[in-house]
Order: sequence, then structure tokens, then C-alpha cells
Amino acid sequence: MITLGAEDEVAARYTISDSVTLEGIRTWVPDFHFCTDGMDVDVAEYLYGRGLTDEQLADFGIGWGEVRTPRTGRLLNGGVPWVVVPVVMNGKLCGVQARCPDKFVTENAIRYWIHPGMRKRSVVYNIDSAREFGVAVVCEGVFDVFNVGAPGVCCFGHTPSVTQQAILGTLDKGLIWLPDNENRPDLDTTAEASKLAAVFNSDGRFPLGAHVVKLPAKDAGEMSRQNIWATILSSVDAPMAAYIEKNILPNL
Repeated sequence: MITLGAEDEVAARYTISDSVTLEGIRTWVPDFHFCTDGMDVDVAEYLYGRGLTDEQLADFGIGWGEVRTPRTGRLLNGGVPWVVVPVVMNGKLCGVQARCPDKFVTENAIRYWIHPGMRKRSVVYNIDSAREFGVAVVCEGVFDVFNVGAPGVCCFGHTPSVTQQAILGTLDKGLIWLPDNENRPDLDTTAEASKLAAVFNSDGRFPLGAHVVKLPAKDAGEMSRQNIWATILSSVDAPMAAYIEKNILPNL
């Protein structure tokens, strides 16, 4: 499958807004519609099939629509409806990521698309919400975040960039890492996460520390919220577990 991102459209020129409004989002994806205002049947089938609820669709501002490249105006995947996720950080709209429903992902189709105006290695998805808890649960993708809930964040990849590490460092309590379980000969995601957590802990960056939690599934996107948090609670130390039980679980 093909992934099209900023690297493919470096010469693009476009005008985009940082306003977290329907009008602002439509400067990035002109055909954007909030799912809560009604969905295309294929988009609804895909999202509900992945276990998302109407409450999650509302909480994360998830939308849908046709996606065009801003430079050429070409409709991606022939104009099929995409799931579109606004990326907000520091109260401003920083970009969008789109996911094509699986039924439309043929051999030469694009599965994921990130608007070239979004510098994906310079943002942390959902960090504003996580800051309210003081703790972020770091995942790889937005669908993992949807299942984790309000403290979930994603860095759009296996290893956070230096800029993303600095953003994560603005949390005032701690980190919980949920690396994907992938059988890749070239990358041990759990080992990479553990190395970075060790650096944070040696620096004393977080009062409650940085913790790496190995999930029983491939990723959080394949687990229920209840099972994710049960796994986290059984894996972290007593101070972090007590903080989660008092300050996070009652507010999920």
C-alpha cells in the first residue's frame, strides 16, 4: 500500500487556517463534515466496525469527506469518502490526517494521507487533553488514541522526534508508553520505547516516571478501553497506579 505525505508534495502552496472550527478545517479539507452531523454509509460502517462510538466521534471531532491534494486538486482514491481527523495542539489547528476505509484500499490505493501543511514530527496529537491529566499515554496512531481515551496521544510513528520529546516533556506528572507489538526484524519497538523512557527517568523529568507497557494485542486500536487500562494498571508501579485510579479512571 502507498502512504502519501508531506514528502510527496514539498512544492505545494496553499492557504490554511489554524482555527478549530468547521470553516478552519475546510481550509485543509474542503469537503470536511463532522461525523456527528451525519455520515456517509461507508464511513459509518468503517468507524462502527472498528468499535468507535458516537461519543468518541464527538469527543475527538472526527469527520469525513473526499480528500484532494492541495497542489493539484486531484481526488485521492477516485473520490471515495475518507475518515478525516483534525490535529489540534495548543488550541490551534495544526493539520489533518485522513484514513481511507479498508473496503476502498485496493492494491494501488492510498491508505493514509497527511496534509502537506502539517509537520507531523512537530506535533503530538491530543496533547492538550493529556495535559489536563498531567499524564499522557503515548501511542503510534490516532485510532489507538480513540481507544485509550482523553489522556491518549500519538506521535505518528514508532519513535518521537526531538521536538515531540520536548512537547511530551511539558507534562507535569508522567508518561505511559504503549509501543506497537510488531514482528519486525529491523525494529524492536518495545526496546526503543524502553530506551527513551530510561532517558526520561534518568533525567528525573516526571515525578511519576515514564513507564513502558507491553500490550497483549498488536496495539491499543485492537483492544477495548477497559482492557487497555487494566493492562496499564497491572504494569506500572504503585504511585502511578494510585494516580491513575484517583485522577484518570473516574474521568474517562
